[in-house]
Order: sequence, then C-alpha cells, then structure tokens
Amino acid sequence: MGHDSAPPDTRISQPTVRANVFISTDEATAAGAKGGASVHLKLASEVCKIYKNPLSVSIGLVKGKALKFMELEIVDVSYGGLGVGRLEGRVVFVPYTVTGDRVTVEIVTEKKNYLFARAVGIDKPSPWRVNPLCPYFGVCGGCQLAHVAYRHQLVVKQKQVKEIFQRLGKNPDVWVEDTLPSPQEWHYRCKMEFHAGSGEAGRRVLGMQRARSHEIVEIERCLLAHESINRALEEARKEGFFGRITFWAEDNGRAPFIRRTVKGETFLVPRGAFFQANMYLVDTLVDIVLSLSAIEGTGLVIDAYCGVGLFSVFLARQASKVLGIEINREAAKMAQRQGQFEVIHGDVYAVLRHLSKEIMNKVEVLVVDPPRVGLKRNVLMALSEIRPKKIVYVSCNPSTMARDSLSLSQMGYRLTRLIPIDMFPQTAHIEVVGRWDLVN
Repeated sequence: MGHDSAPPDTRISQPTVRANVFISTDEATAAGAKGGASVHLKLASEVCKIYKNPLSVSIGLVKGKALKFMELEIVDVSYGGLGVGRLEGRVVFVPYTVTGDRVTVEIVTEKKNYLFARAVGIDKPSPWRVNPLCPYFGVCGGCQLAHVAYRHQLVVKQKQVKEIFQRLGKNPDVWVEDTLPSPQEWHYRCKMEFHAGSGEAGRRVLGMQRARSHEIVEIERCLLAHESINRALEEARKEGFFGRITFWAEDNGRAPFIRRTVKGETFLVPRGAFFQANMYLVDTLVDIVLSLSAIEGTGLVIDAYCGVGLFSVFLARQASKVLGIEINREAAKMAQRQGQFEVIHGDVYAVLRHLSKEIMNKVEVLVVDPPRVGLKRNVLMALSEIRPKKIVYVSCNPSTMARDSLSLSQMGYRLTRLIPIDMFPQTAHIEVVGRWDLVN
C-alpha cells in the first residue's frame, strides 16, 4: 500500500544499536587522554541501574553530549498521534510509531513523568504499519498517522475518544460507537492553507510548515488536498507573494465566496468563513445531526455557531422554527440568504442571555458546533437557564467536548450517543458528534 519514498532524514531504517558503549575513534582518543573512557563506562553502568536492564540501553557521545538508546515496545497511540511506550513507570512518546512496533529509540527529552524519544530503527514492525504514500511524511506537519493502516486509524480514534471521555468527562462507562470512515482516505480536503516564504539562499518556497516548527517545507502536491487545490498550488508557484495562502477546491479564485452543494442544497461560503473540510463526509455529518436531533414537537430549534446554515437549512425542514446564531457577519448574511430560518448575527452567549423567558421555554433542541476551545463558561451558564430537552454537540476537539460533557452532566444531562467521524484521515484530528438528554 504505497511506495517507499520518504525523505532520507525521516526514514526509520537505521540498524538497531546494541553496543553497551560506543564512541568514535577521535572521541576515544580524547577521552583516553583525559580519563573520559572510564567516565563513559560509569555512565553506561548508572543508566543500566536506573532503567533496571531495559530491553537494551546504549550510550553514545555526540559533540560531547551523552545520548541514550534503547529498545522499546509501542503499546498504544496517544491523542495527537504519538506512539506510547513505557519505561520504569514513565511514559515514552515516540512520533511515527504504532501499537505493536518494536523500535530502537533515542531519548531526546526527559521529564519527571514522561520522556520524548525519536525512533532510529524498527526491529519488528507492527502488523498495522504501512509504507506512507506521502513523500513528505515525517517532515511536513500535515499528517501524523499516514504510516498506520486506515482501518486501524479508525480503531485508534475510537479508543482515544473513549479514554478522553473517561478521563476528562469523568464518565467511566461511556459507550463510543465505531468511528465512521471517510469514503476517501486521500485527496478529501476542500480547503487547505499553505505558506510562502524564503528558503535557502533567499529562494522562494511554497508548502507546509515542518512538524513542530515554523520552517516551510516545499511541497509539490499534497495528498490530503483535492486535486483542484494541487493544480491551484502549481499555478501559485508562478506568483511572487509571501505569507499564508488559502486554497478552496474547485474554485476559480475570482468570486468573493465559495459555492458548496450538500444534499442537493447550495451554500455560499465567504472565503474567510468556516466550512467542513472533508468533501465526502459532509452529507453524512448532516444526516447524523438530523438523526440525533430527533425533532418531535413544535418547539424551537437553536443552531448556535451556525456558520452559513449547514445544519439549519435541513433542521428547518423538520422543525416549526429554527434560530441560527453566528458571530461571523459575512457567514451570517449567507445563512440569512437561505431564507428558511431566522439568523441573528452576534456572540452566542450575548444572544442566548437576551432570549425571553417565553422563547427559552420553547427550546426543544440546541445544536452547537463551537470552535476547538469548546463552549465558554458563560455559554454553559446560559444553557443551564434555557435547559433544552436535547443538546446535539459537534466538535473537532474531543478534549474540550469531554470537559463540557462533565459540565452538562452536572446540569442534569445524560450523554446518550457519541459518534466519532473520521473527517481527517491520516491525521490525529477527530470529529465527534454527541447527544445529551435532559433527565433531571
């Protein structure tokens, strides 16, 4: 599945280091003159004592700095995409590894309760490991899981959501449904942001930022982006501007808005506004929100953070009245153009706290799709006064969603459905939709 074309500096193909102590010839000569070799042997001995004979520990000296190497079994993948090993009660995080890998790692950072390491060799690959298709994987910061078989990415994300809700949501018995897969594992993004800047010798480069860095990695084609974006990227190389550049799929670059069609309905999206990134799962996401809303009576449905009205349009076909709230003025205008529901431009909390008691009592369903930071405390306070019968929550950050879930449970709500949706294959990002019912 794919080809072996990763850049040399990120390839995990070096042989396993097994010597107890190793130093270069020049270093050995210098160390022998100063008694340094005995210091090295003592250091190696001390490390073996500290780690109580791990699978293997090696000590190296590079530019006067002692380096620690060891074999490690990866037992999990953390939220964020880092492989997880364990050593003497401490967690070891290793990028670009997966459960079942047996790797030789170099410890690069040590903290009291955890360590960060870099894999320098794979002694036994996991059955879930695949050759990443992307030639920039491990250098570009766009993907974290391209080395993991897609079916296992889905399992990993389901497990991560469950653990996050158990830990942050204080819900030990939470039931998380299977992760819904993306119909397209690659070339699914309808919007991408690239960076143009100066490279070596002042040469202009256009691409993505390096992992954990602001350095720009030049990229010819991104395998996450829709091919129309890659064609636009090729054309942009001919231009001379610098900074961030946002590309939309199937866009001629001339209109002030982007046209998107979902379930037969056309939406006009301002260039600076939010819209769901996965072109092939938006219909499914809408269907799930409608199903969880389960509109039954003649009550009011509020779609907070409604954007251009993606959910509101379809909710309005089932509810007697829908009220959308959106802080982005241009997006609110486009939502209002749909003409099927009322839209208020403004901050969610500011709008909710000014609702009359009469309106509050009529709210049957509240749909929220907040930014990654989740629901602000004042918004949660407003919800405690409105007390809708059902809350349908769409989130791209399960950590803040789980935090808010704990607050909702303290307000008398019970989590009844939790569905991960893989809007972002090959990456560590997870979209989750949940429903909370008022029971007290």
